[in-house]
Amino acid sequence: MENQHDKIAALAYHEAGHAVFNVKYGFGVKYVCIKPEEGRGNCVQHKPSSYYELLATYYDYRDHPDLKRYREECLKKGFSQGLSLEMKKLMYCSFAGYIAECMYRNEEIVFQHFKDISDNDYIDMNDIRYADLLQLKGEEDIDAKEIEKELEVIFNKTIHYVKSNFNEIKVVSDVLINDKKLSGDEVLNIINRQRA
Repeated sequence: MENQHDKIAALAYHEAGHAVFNVKYGFGVKYVCIKPEEGRGNCVQHKPSSYYELLATYYDYRDHPDLKRYREECLKKGFSQGLSLEMKKLMYCSFAGYIAECMYRNEEIVFQHFKDISDNDYIDMNDIRYADLLQLKGEEDIDAKEIEKELEVIFNKTIHYVKSNFNEIKVVSDVLINDKKLSGDEVLNIINRQRA
């Protein structure tokens, strides 16, 4: 049975995964925190992309011009070619939390976790199914298997990237366990010290 320290540490690794990758890909971090008493945490980007802002207002996204642009590119080029680099980076940031937590818990890392979330229509800021947000599910010109394949490719790349950056995730999570909340500057300083 998982003890309280392990529960808190798992939360910290999850949020530290998001934080390190938001720094890595240039989105920055406004703050990252864990709330053990509520069993959750949060990582807020300092410099949200237009696409990430769409996630913050999920129910108002349908007519957003950026979303239409992404969708048109995916329809024109196929899903894997239509995804922008920015969107792929956001997927890495999103997947990194779950993967870092699994690595801490020494659990199997499975893409099925995200498929199950989508199948249950569960919406979470960090676990949302990007293909659904693009409204490509059931689109005649887009092969659903292509979507699954590309998302799994990105997921597997994220596993490799998390393993490569795990020391940075660990040092951020160690401080987060004690302090419960870190500013973006504090996260950046911790990462820079680790890299030095």
